[in-house]
Amino acid sequence: MNLYQIIAIVISAIILGSIYALIAVGLSLCWGTIRIFNFAQGALLMLSAYLTWYFAVSLNMLQFSYLVVIIIICSVMFGIGLVLEKVLVEPIIGRSNIVVLAILTTLSASIFLQNSVLLIFGPRSKQLPKTIEGVAKFGGQVIGYHELLIVVLTLFILLGFRFFLKKTKVGMALRSVEQNREAALLMGINVSWVYSLAFGISTLMAALGGIMIGSIYTLTPTIGEAPLLKAFIIVVLGGLGSFEGTILACYVVAIIEAFSTYFVGLFWSPIILFALMILILILRPSGLLGEAE
Repeated sequence: MNLYQIIAIVISAIILGSIYALIAVGLSLCWGTIRIFNFAQGALLMLSAYLTWYFAVSLNMLQFSYLVVIIIICSVMFGIGLVLEKVLVEPIIGRSNIVVLAILTTLSASIFLQNSVLLIFGPRSKQLPKTIEGVAKFGGQVIGYHELLIVVLTLFILLGFRFFLKKTKVGMALRSVEQNREAALLMGINVSWVYSLAFGISTLMAALGGIMIGSIYTLTPTIGEAPLLKAFIIVVLGGLGSFEGTILACYVVAIIEAFSTYFVGLFWSPIILFALMILILILRPSGLLGEAE
């Protein structure tokens, strides 16, 4: 392996890690706030990609602007997230086995969404158009402006989300519920509204990830399964509910996945990632940057 190959692998890992980051942050937010894993996250990613294709290609709305399409899709997906929280999550809040029930309800929603998309759009694969054409050279390697835009946009989205959590009243309400639900109730915070907002934001993050991944890979009803699996590993590795740990784990997992795929093949890559997750949990059960409870 020469230097140019290493640079190419690292670049592809950064692009992939940026997409994983959006999905994993949504999963981490749901766990930190509601204490559930949203296993419909992958299906929501897939749904957003298909809806983007429908608006951009089938309805030919790109004649207006790609930004207009993205705003429409993000608004629709945020609304879907709010509805799903009321239907799937709110009825099981307070149950002693909420984690197991949430897995069942969100997995059921995932299967329903996948089969609905298959029924509506058919089995034929689709492709989203790139937001911008052209390539740039970096370290002797060629990287598309579209892929470069994905990395930059992800960086701004994550920084904006961190600012939202740390500096705004709504963000601080989310963090308050995450840290102590009972204390948040005593302070007058509408916890039910916070749960809905957290699920809506999680769905919004999945939508952004779906738009990005749909412009790189071919669209199929199962396109969200692999990113969901990687996002689950990332959230556990980074530390449940840790924003910084999740971001760090995204790029660690992406780099390990890229190099392991190069050296041992695509089949063994998930096995290596799961082995890493088990090792980290043995050595540090709280994850890379998570705090012990």
